[in-house]
Amino acid sequence: MTSVATPAIEDAFTSQLFAVSVWRARVSLLCWVILLVLAVTPALGLLAPGLAGVTVPAGQLAMPLVIVTFWRVGTRIEPSAMEWRPIPRQLLAGQPWRETSALVLNVRGTVLVLPDGEYVRVRGLPQAVREVVVRAGRVWVVGPDAAGRLAVRVDGMYMPWPARRVSPRQATAALPAGDSIVATWVRLHRSSAGGVFALIGFCAVLRVAVAVIPPWRAWDILVTVAFVLAVIPSWSWLRYVTRLRHTGPWVRADAEIQSWQARRNGLADGTVALTFADGRRFTAWLDKAPVDLFANVTHDRILWVTENGVVGYPYYPVLAAARLTPQG
Repeated sequence: MTSVATPAIEDAFTSQLFAVSVWRARVSLLCWVILLVLAVTPALGLLAPGLAGVTVPAGQLAMPLVIVTFWRVGTRIEPSAMEWRPIPRQLLAGQPWRETSALVLNVRGTVLVLPDGEYVRVRGLPQAVREVVVRAGRVWVVGPDAAGRLAVRVDGMYMPWPARRVSPRQATAALPAGDSIVATWVRLHRSSAGGVFALIGFCAVLRVAVAVIPPWRAWDILVTVAFVLAVIPSWSWLRYVTRLRHTGPWVRADAEIQSWQARRNGLADGTVALTFADGRRFTAWLDKAPVDLFANVTHDRILWVTENGVVGYPYYPVLAAARLTPQG
């Protein structure tokens, strides 16, 4: 893990994922602004009828883009799409990560009890990531600063989640769920992906049905094209998550990164050399894998593999589809 003497932001993976969180916070804020515009355009149309023909179609055109953007931001293992305030950079630059025990309370959201009776609420922590803390009983933190703000990192993941001190809560400790962490992550993502694909698909079909009826107006054509195009990313991610559903049994392999290149959205592409206990050697070709997967390979030098080409860690919500090719 990160050296105790090194500021958190100087860890390469923390820095990479912090930049992703800032970018996604800005996208989320933009989405909120667009949603606000969509909410007020009917009123503008009533107050100024001459604007209705411009503002309402523009809102219809923006709606599929907002839906897809919110969904793609919110279903990643990182701060929620609803979170538009990133962690202050100076917080991560001023202190190192420090390991501490943590008790998750059985309350709505994620409230942790840290040593010395300190209560902390972590914002935007997905259910599968929360389950990691429940089972591990520890987190890594930076802070708090003078305003009571903290950054929290979870086992196997390097995304800094925003947190803040809160008043004590009267609640029991949360208990581990029955399903595995990977199964929980895949189920939630598949449900989200399927729901958004169904919504966008229904809207696209409806818009196509409306568009074929004359008179044909430019705005109607543009809105229809926007909905049809929005189907593509939702279908692509639904297929990807469906492939991850059939995981297990897991087989451990020694792993070494050969190359990797981070994307802007918290994912990365690359290759990992695998050596199994029986001496077989493979190269795993990864596309759209979490940056956390490469971080764990770097620090632990192991990777778990399933027979259907899924690689990752059965005890973290960190997995990806891979193409395995024999070496030599």
